[in-house]
Amino acid sequence: MGNPEFEPEITEADIIEGKRRKIENAEKKQEENESGYSEKEQALDIEMRTGDLSGLKKSKAYQSLSSAGKTLVAYKTVSNKLGNLLELYTKLSVADLHRAQKLMAEIAQMRILQSLLFNKLIGKTEQELDRSLLPNDLSDFV
Repeated sequence: MGNPEFEPEITEADIIEGKRRKIENAEKKQEENESGYSEKEQALDIEMRTGDLSGLKKSKAYQSLSSAGKTLVAYKTVSNKLGNLLELYTKLSVADLHRAQKLMAEIAQMRILQSLLFNKLIGKTEQELDRSLLPNDLSDFV
């Protein structure tokens, strides 16, 4: 063996942490399917890409996330939904200006929600987040 002065001291906590990581890795491998993603990860990815906030709220994968994870997933979902709404607005503004103007209200709400989620991600406190501009069904995400 090498010089004892330069060998790191292994504590009981290090051993326990190593065992915990092995168990987590084994559980994760067990969940994974052929594509490399677990079923939970796939379901969550689909919800995020479609921008379906109501489906996201009901998703077991979303509910099992930490608070920070939920905020990040909600932010990504809102960003995708906002992109979809803006694309639809662009098409409607040419074809049906009246419907496009109605769509602007939803776009405005999504922008507010996106801003609140971003502020939460960067560490703003609960008191600094003004939820009063959001409808009740959207304020659950912040």
